[in-house]
Amino acid sequence: MLHIEFPCTAEIADLVHEIAATMILTFDMPLEEAEGRINKFWTGFTFLEPIQTMPLLHETPDYWAKTIYYGPGVMWWLGEEGLTPTRYP
Repeated sequence: MLHIEFPCTAEIADLVHEIAATMILTFDMPLEEAEGRINKFWTGFTFLEPIQTMPLLHETPDYWAKTIYYGPGVMWWLGEEGLTPTRYP
């Protein structure tokens, strides 16, 4: 079971579960790593109000999985060859 360490709505929790599943399948990582990367990425954030949740819901689980894995600001959509993931833990 995925443990989410930041306050969020049920809709965001569902999205986070989809992101974790995408990370597990795409990057062949254990649930614990996906969970840790997600919680680290959104440490200090709160997703309870529409103004907070809309940016997350605007993107796909695949987008968030790759953004969390490679890091913000990395333009992975131009090609993933040669990219390295963010350091974990």
